[in-house]
Amino acid sequence: MGALRVYTESSLQNKQRLLMWQIHGNQGNHWNYAQVTLSNPHQFKVVFEVVMGNPGLSDIAIDDVTFTPSCLHPDNRTSGCFREEFECPSDHFCIPQEWLNDGKIDCPLDCYDEDEHRNNCPNRTIGCRPDEFTCPSDDLCIPQA
Repeated sequence: MGALRVYTESSLQNKQRLLMWQIHGNQGNHWNYAQVTLSNPHQFKVVFEVVMGNPGLSDIAIDDVTFTPSCLHPDNRTSGCFREEFECPSDHFCIPQEWLNDGKIDCPLDCYDEDEHRNNCPNRTIGCRPDEFTCPSDDLCIPQA
């Protein structure tokens, strides 16, 4: 079995990498959700590293990576979730991971916790604020850089 690791890589000359999260071993034959809190005392980029295991037994894929507004402005972070919780991107509050895709909308502003409602959330306001960018793939609003 292989491993998946997430690092922050410093923008300094030595490009020091700090391990933020990792998972290894068999995770089953389905998509898994992970939320990773990133931190680095310097400007950084995010690095995903795959360590391959036995050939034919190490399938790893990454999809739907998003960054919450607190990523750009960590000092303005309004909430922090525990490892077994999920932060609703627009609502900025935490829900248990067991509530993801349970058929009930728990993130009322963007319905982000339910895949079937994510792109057609009945509570979503039309359009983003002037200081936000609309992601073309899923219409999420993120701060403009």
